[in-house]
Amino acid sequence: KNFGPLDVKGAPSQIYVVGPDWTGDFIQMHGTSGFTLNGGGRVYFATKPAEDFSDKDMYWQTDLVGSHFAYTLDLSNVGCKCNAAGYFIGMPGPAAGDGG
Repeated sequence: KNFGPLDVKGAPSQIYVVGPDWTGDFIQMHGTSGFTLNGGGRVYFATKPAEDFSDKDMYWQTDLVGSHFAYTLDLSNVGCKCNAAGYFIGMPGPAAGDGG
């Protein structure tokens, strides 16, 4: 499901926040400047406003060599024994090793 666009400085085009339908209960978009996840959920960054995960080429892949990726996390409302994380993982792409 597409939850909305996100401005990412230096990205060549608009980036979209997408995730499973059930994440809709936990996400709040703040215009194009950010989002909040409360109580659970999972999101991915995509290059198009996809409504499902059938297109393996939809995920945003960026080359970080010589660059940096910065974001702000507010963990003030995360309770004990809760896993709150942001990380980069290998996602499906056009071919093995494609992307950033």
